[in-house]
Amino acid sequence: MYPQVDASVSGGPTNRQGIVQLAQNGDRRPVIMCEYAHSMGNSTGNLKEYWEAVHAYKRLQGGFIWDWVDQGLRMRAANGEEFWAYGGDFGDEINDYNFCINGLIWPDRTPHPAMWECKKIFQPAWIEARNWKAGKIRVFNKRHFASLDDLEMEWELAADGEVLQCGRETDLDIPAGGAKTYALPLRKPRLKPGAECFLNVRLVLKKDTLWAKAGHIVAWEQLPAPYKAPKASILPLDDMMALEIEESAGSLALRGRAFEMRFDKERGAIASWSRRGQALITEGPRVNIWRAPTDNDGMPWHRRVKHMLLGRWFDAGLDRLQTEVVSVSLSQVDERWACIETQMRLQAPGVAAGFDCSLGYIVYENGETKIDAKIAPFGDLPPLPRLGLTMRLPLEYDRFAWLGRGPQESYWDRKAGVAVGLHAGSVDEQYVPYIMPQENGNKTDVRWAALIDPKGHGLMAIGKKPFETSVHRYTAEDLTRAQHTHELRKRDFVVWNLDWRQCGLGGASCGPGTLPQYLIQPAKVRFRIVLRPFGAGLPLDEIGRYKIK
Repeated sequence: MYPQVDASVSGGPTNRQGIVQLAQNGDRRPVIMCEYAHSMGNSTGNLKEYWEAVHAYKRLQGGFIWDWVDQGLRMRAANGEEFWAYGGDFGDEINDYNFCINGLIWPDRTPHPAMWECKKIFQPAWIEARNWKAGKIRVFNKRHFASLDDLEMEWELAADGEVLQCGRETDLDIPAGGAKTYALPLRKPRLKPGAECFLNVRLVLKKDTLWAKAGHIVAWEQLPAPYKAPKASILPLDDMMALEIEESAGSLALRGRAFEMRFDKERGAIASWSRRGQALITEGPRVNIWRAPTDNDGMPWHRRVKHMLLGRWFDAGLDRLQTEVVSVSLSQVDERWACIETQMRLQAPGVAAGFDCSLGYIVYENGETKIDAKIAPFGDLPPLPRLGLTMRLPLEYDRFAWLGRGPQESYWDRKAGVAVGLHAGSVDEQYVPYIMPQENGNKTDVRWAALIDPKGHGLMAIGKKPFETSVHRYTAEDLTRAQHTHELRKRDFVVWNLDWRQCGLGGASCGPGTLPQYLIQPAKVRFRIVLRPFGAGLPLDEIGRYKIK
């Protein structure tokens, strides 16, 4: 068809910017990308940006994700546990290690979380809000040949996970490349104080097909609704009594009607915290910079690791930071609350760079604790793995709930495929068993999150702004050391990470790195988290709404 057709352009564009430049060079021949998104481990982090370019330029036809399936073989370890084996597990001294483990699905054909991102990015229809007062939305058919008459629309107006209104539209006879506007019978809702409202629209199969059952979601969109809720409820300080404080050379003890907290001055952290005699925290919160490296961050065996993020993290000592407590001070302006201010420095031995940190704890008589974290990097540092806090809770807090994106894991540069809502599951269910253990299970755009015991008691984290969070039965160090899933051993505590942000995942372990806009550059950061103990009885969404004046 064309006088020239390149089967493969070696050394051609290797990133989104290069693909866009290629699309703009005046040549009209179609371009199909090969291995533009590399899905090794926890990956596929730049798909949205590539496909924005594909939709913007007709010359760009799409591409091939590398690749479909993790090519591991089932083996049994000496302890009897099954695991997926890769290069080096068969006595082969010359091998490519885990470089055959780079699919969108596990060897048993279970989808990776990245598959939900692919499904959303590749969906054959778009939905946009047009006129909220008239309830109008517009549906665009992105199919090239077929109409959308095999689908029907389901919609719901929801606030903090609660469905307020819902409906259905069966006429989706929109031709290929066409669009149609629909007027939904939306009524202005009466929202609870502090609630947030979304219009969720789903296009689902009308009938069973060879590949899916009726009701299967083919396309969806979540549209922020402009309905304003009353301001969050205020818990007045007048309802509180005087806070009891005891100070010694090495510790601080704070007590209210239903809680007790002991603060370790030498470690600059909470040593214990209980509500009605039941332990809430056994260690932390402490500043957390490290994450278990993903395959895209770098593979220790790879010859290029020094030039990848992981090599730069190792050089900066981010995996071995030590904490020096500079000062701990106590102040009390009001008898119903007190402020503990800690100053500390995080730095690895033999490394000039590090972090000066300040954690301020405002502890109220009802047990609520506001944490004001300030992190100031100094010296020559690379883009950072994460910036946040981590702490440990007793094992009985084995149920996790959050208001944010889910239920699958999500990351800064891979969150289009999951919607904001109220989600819940066990702590163990949040673990994603990548064949090479690595960072996993993160949640983004979280308004609040809670760990709960079987009786309904728990601890809630509420962000001043949306934050990221994850829970595990493994430490980041456990996930960093292990090379196979069977090498991991569950801890007798729960690890809870509360992050201002985590570095993006990127989309290549041997190509372009994470896009610049998804890197955490070393700069001063301040974020605030409220830790709120609670008992059984109240709905979680109500616990997460009120504020203390």
